[in-house]
Amino acid sequence: MKWLLLLMALGSASVVAAQEPAASTAEAEADGDSLADAYRREFAFLAGLKRQLAERLETVEVSNRTQQADLAAEIEVLEDRLLAVEERAGTLREQVTVASQTSPTEERDLVEATLSQAEMTLSDYDREIEGVEGEAQRAERIIRASTDLLAELNRVTREEGEFFNKEGVQTRGTIVKIGRIAAFGASDDAAGALAPAGEGRLKIWRDSGETEARELAAGGQPASVSFFFVESMSGQVDDSKEQSLFEHVDSGGWIAWVIMALGAIGLALAVVRAVLLALVSRNLKGLEERVAALVAEGQYPEAIELSKASSGSAARVMASLLPALQQGMDDVEDVVSEAILAENRRIQRFSMIILVVAAVAPLLGLLGTVTGMISTFDVITKFGTGDPKMLSGGISTALVTTELGLVVAIPTLLLGNLLRGWADNIESAVEHAVFRIVNVHRDRGTPNPTDILPQAAK
Repeated sequence: MKWLLLLMALGSASVVAAQEPAASTAEAEADGDSLADAYRREFAFLAGLKRQLAERLETVEVSNRTQQADLAAEIEVLEDRLLAVEERAGTLREQVTVASQTSPTEERDLVEATLSQAEMTLSDYDREIEGVEGEAQRAERIIRASTDLLAELNRVTREEGEFFNKEGVQTRGTIVKIGRIAAFGASDDAAGALAPAGEGRLKIWRDSGETEARELAAGGQPASVSFFFVESMSGQVDDSKEQSLFEHVDSGGWIAWVIMALGAIGLALAVVRAVLLALVSRNLKGLEERVAALVAEGQYPEAIELSKASSGSAARVMASLLPALQQGMDDVEDVVSEAILAENRRIQRFSMIILVVAAVAPLLGLLGTVTGMISTFDVITKFGTGDPKMLSGGISTALVTTELGLVVAIPTLLLGNLLRGWADNIESAVEHAVFRIVNVHRDRGTPNPTDILPQAAK
């Protein structure tokens, strides 16, 4: 019984022991499932939080980029304003410097000189500014008078008056004035553009504007007009004649006369050289043909007589060549070379002198230019630039000498090169004629020396 109770106790204990591990495993599994669920929920929470943070970060970055662009634009605007302010400050500094350098006395003198010049200009048009004190009042009167004068100068008026016709006879008719710068006159016996004749009188200027003057006097409006334009109708205009060649050259001073003399020398030498070239080249081709024919037939005495009787470079060279053919070809070549050199000196005579004239003429013109400018600057140094007539002498010398230098140099250079080309052609033709005679002599063989000499030598 005890053993049975013991076995039952052991069995129950084993059953209890077997049941306890199973219960622990189930509890562990249940705890694992709940932990996994907790992790999943935590992961889902964290993932959602991450998305929210990423979206917020993107929003912040977009906002930062927008703010940076706005700040960059604002900085650029501020930089432009800074540059403008610096430029304005530089201008103000320059004005302050100029103002500090200019004394009130100098400013007052400048204003006074300007007002005086304006009053002198207005007085030329019979506008006097008198009895006015104070710079402001004078300036106001000058501006008002200038405005009235401009309005008057823009008007076209017609009136009856007297003027001189082309023969200098005073006549009466209608005078149409275009301000104070031009006028037309029309009467029964004369009409045309008018020019100042002094003391307020007018005269017809040459043969200009007769049709337009009559149409304007009749109240018409021609499509175009030809008039004599002047600064003031109260002066006098002289009908000066055109400058003659002598006067034009004389205005250039002594250098201009040297250039003209040099040009005359160059032209004379060119004419002489052309005549000489015509003489040395006369009947060159015909003489060559006739002498070659005589040499081919062995008629050396006749060829020599023909050469001596003819004139020109080719004839003289052939006259030296033909008697020398009996000496052998080596001697002939020496004689021919010497004869050709002698003729070349004749052919090239005066060639270099003409080209030297063409080269020196513009240099003399440049010398006159420098001399004239020096004279002009001397006048400016002594008297200033107020009177243009005082400067005209030096300027005339400067321009006229340059003009004359080119006028002499250009045709002289052209003539010199043309004559040189002509001379080169003559030299080539003479050499060709000599070589042809030598070749004809070679082709027929060496003749009897007694046949070569002229009849007088026999």
